[in-house]
Amino acid sequence: MSDTDSKIDVESFDGIILEQKWHAAARRGNWPMLKSLLGKVDPQCVDADGQTALVHAAHKNQIEVVRFLLPLVDAKRADNEGATALLLAAYNGSPECVSMLLPLSDAKAADAEGMTPLMWAACSSSAECVNLLIPASDPNALDNENRTALMMAAWTGEIENVRALLPVSDASLRDEGRETPFMRAAQSPRGQEKALACMQELLAVSDLRATDNTGRQALDFAALADNTACLEYFADFLTDEEAAALVARVGAEKMPRWVAKKEAEALSGVVAGAQAEGFSGQSRRTPRAL
Repeated sequence: MSDTDSKIDVESFDGIILEQKWHAAARRGNWPMLKSLLGKVDPQCVDADGQTALVHAAHKNQIEVVRFLLPLVDAKRADNEGATALLLAAYNGSPECVSMLLPLSDAKAADAEGMTPLMWAACSSSAECVNLLIPASDPNALDNENRTALMMAAWTGEIENVRALLPVSDASLRDEGRETPFMRAAQSPRGQEKALACMQELLAVSDLRATDNTGRQALDFAALADNTACLEYFADFLTDEEAAALVARVGAEKMPRWVAKKEAEALSGVVAGAQAEGFSGQSRRTPRAL
């Protein structure tokens, strides 16, 4: 959009239209429009969703617009769903916006789902945002489903976020389904490599054999999510009886390496036994028999 197109005759619009233009300009980073509307609208005005121009700008990661609006708009103002500009900046994984908004915001304020900015940052790919928010947040805060930021980082397979949160989080906490962060990592939909990395990071502070409220263990969740790499890796931490029971529950096709290993061991045992029997028979032979 050119400057000429943006320099509209603001006097020709009524108040509602002006406010709509103000919010649209914040979303799009339309500087000429924003400047032309200054003094014509209340900078704190909200749209039908209760969103201020600052919330719109943060949602669209308009970094310079956020900087411009901060002195004009209350950063703590939440929309109808409880989302603040800081929360949406964290959702986007924008450290630039988070760092600007954090001093003027309430980092512990949650949205309608009970999600805090730290929880949303934990779901993003920005460990920088997570680290910015940790000092101002409660890492063990729970959302409406009793999930923590660590659980969310584990489920999304964001290993750097898991590493940032682990030292300040209680890994024994469980969600409303009695699932631990370790269980959440096992069922990550973001790929086997990410799921395995998060489970490996969490293992030292987790119980591999813990069950949820339906009796399922982390490796049962890994099977449901087709995270076979996790099954194969952690099968070596189980006893043979436990691993055999897991194979019976999830199917041999989910754990081909472990099954092949046990079949090879069984075959090796048969061969060794046959060889031992053969040697024993030879030792009993007499010179006459030869």
